[in-house]
Amino acid sequence: MNAIFTRFGHPLLCCTLVLSGSIARGGDSAAAKAAAALPGLRVPVLGYVAAGSPPALRPILGVAGAAVLGDPLRLEPQPSLLAVSPGQSQVLIARDLPPGLTCAPLGPGGTGPELEIPGTLAGVDRAVFSPSGDSAVVSSSRDGRLQVLTGLQSQPKVAFEIDSSAFAASLRSLAVSDDGSFVLAGTSDGVTGAVRLFARDGEPLPLLQAGDPAVVRLIAGSAGALVVDPALRQVTILEGLTGQATARVFPAAADGEPAGPDDAVLSADGKRLYILYSSRREARVVDLDNGAVTPFEFAGGGAESGSLPQSGLSVRTSPGGSAVWLADFSVLEPRARYVPPLPAAAVGGPQEVAQ
Repeated sequence: MNAIFTRFGHPLLCCTLVLSGSIARGGDSAAAKAAAALPGLRVPVLGYVAAGSPPALRPILGVAGAAVLGDPLRLEPQPSLLAVSPGQSQVLIARDLPPGLTCAPLGPGGTGPELEIPGTLAGVDRAVFSPSGDSAVVSSSRDGRLQVLTGLQSQPKVAFEIDSSAFAASLRSLAVSDDGSFVLAGTSDGVTGAVRLFARDGEPLPLLQAGDPAVVRLIAGSAGALVVDPALRQVTILEGLTGQATARVFPAAADGEPAGPDDAVLSADGKRLYILYSSRREARVVDLDNGAVTPFEFAGGGAESGSLPQSGLSVRTSPGGSAVWLADFSVLEPRARYVPPLPAAAVGGPQEVAQ
């Protein structure tokens, strides 16, 4: 599901449902809004965000440094669920009537013609793309099934299904590989949980005992994954998923602190782990070579994390892994904070995140 793309030939930093960019508040965003309202004036489209209830697909208008959310695109009949691919090249659209899924290309002018994906579930309530956007996994808690979709860049189809009736009520997170060969599912009953691997052929494979695996994210270009567990107040890096899996656990909150992590992402070079704590307005960066931790404080953003990383605050890295953005697209005037590149070793005290 996840987060980096080059938008329409221009490199930008984005994720499945939130665009991370240097977006100013006040006068700059007001100017972008005013410019967007002028007839005949073409305002750059930085990307799209899908959010709200009922869900709406909104363009992000302006330039890096001044952007606002535009009016919702017209999609008829009304979608019940929308999911934008990591590369912003397409959007999955679920509807109750007629039931099923379609896929449509995305561009500066909006959506292209919708293509029906034969045999898809009715009542889809969750959709997650693979890191590259080539595959996706969708779920229907009503039917107790998961479906893996492949060929999304060319000829989308249902590759295989998973019976999720035994854990549909406790499903917390999903991730799918780029080739669509396996799915990771995080489940929890509120007290204890687990992360399991479901392959096309074979029995479910337990990978990790957990408290609440609220975010499971596959690491692009590797056989690894991140698991964010706010109940156990830790982030776990799983490696070797297709062979002998190993786990590295990073305690994320000190004893006595009220809230655990909300989200996490690994830098592109695999050397730094970025962990977000939305309730404390803080990000911590772990140097995986020496274990040093650098905290970053930031202001603004929504008080509620929501179902990260789909809404509210989230943390994303640039394609090169040297830049990090803390983004909040739960409001009409998006806000983001840039984390400067870190020095080789952690500094002593908290740093202020620059706008």
